[in-house]
Amino acid sequence: MRMKNSLTLLEDEVKKLLAENARYVIRIKMPAHETISFTDMIHHEVSFDSSLVDDKVLLKADGMPTYHLAVVVDDHLMKITHAFRGEEWLSSAPVHVLLWKYLFGLDNMPQWAHLPLIMGPSGKLSKRDGAKYGFPVFAMNWTDPKTDELTEGFKERGFLPEAFINLLAVLGWNDGTEQELYSMEELIEHFSMDRVHAAGAKFDFEKAKWFNHEWIKKLPVSNYQARVKEIFESKGIEIKDEAYFTKVLELVKERCHLLTDFLTRLFSFYVTLQLMMRHLLNQSGIVKRTIFP
Repeated sequence: MRMKNSLTLLEDEVKKLLAENARYVIRIKMPAHETISFTDMIHHEVSFDSSLVDDKVLLKADGMPTYHLAVVVDDHLMKITHAFRGEEWLSSAPVHVLLWKYLFGLDNMPQWAHLPLIMGPSGKLSKRDGAKYGFPVFAMNWTDPKTDELTEGFKERGFLPEAFINLLAVLGWNDGTEQELYSMEELIEHFSMDRVHAAGAKFDFEKAKWFNHEWIKKLPVSNYQARVKEIFESKGIEIKDEAYFTKVLELVKERCHLLTDFLTRLFSFYVTLQLMMRHLLNQSGIVKRTIFP
């Protein structure tokens, strides 16, 4: 009521401003002193005092809808039954509950789950944390369209998809046992929303590497040999004998936490072998000068 709006201005003043094409936004008018409640799949019964919720903007001055209006209309048109989103949107839920009530009726509202956040060393995990502490925060390489700055992803750092999915699944969830390693099939079999924690889970990069190490050991070398070969070739090292390459991968897989670790382990292996061959050939007198790639 302290704003310059259609509630505080006289009707003639509002008409005059509209006739003059004055810029305006459309907000939801939150009721005073009402309790707005809904059931969340993770947080269970959640209630808000409507007097403490802002009159959020629904349509901006350029006519574009904000997330608050768009998500409700979008979910209605697509007949969404279950909506999963981050916990940071929980505070906006009372606005969305009222929009469902006013526009489509609460019986049509999807079931909501506000997932716990992944926490970094200083709060919600962010790109800034990755840059500061030296670990990825994106699944794959991401280039900022504004600054053209490249941020390395988990894939390029050397993580397997099986390990990445596994570590994300157990951040804030468990099946009530001590098991930590899950295949996709096992996750599908065991996962249930009632075991998702309401509190945020702290991301630990060393633990993430442990998951990757376990999956490197667990999987056949054939599952990731092509990716390791790409890493070698990106450094100008050509792999000609695939069968031999498979054997040396098997020899060092127990000591590799990331796929990129194979480069360090096997590069030394190949160089040492070539030096030994050069020495033996020179000693035998068969070849006086040998050029190795």
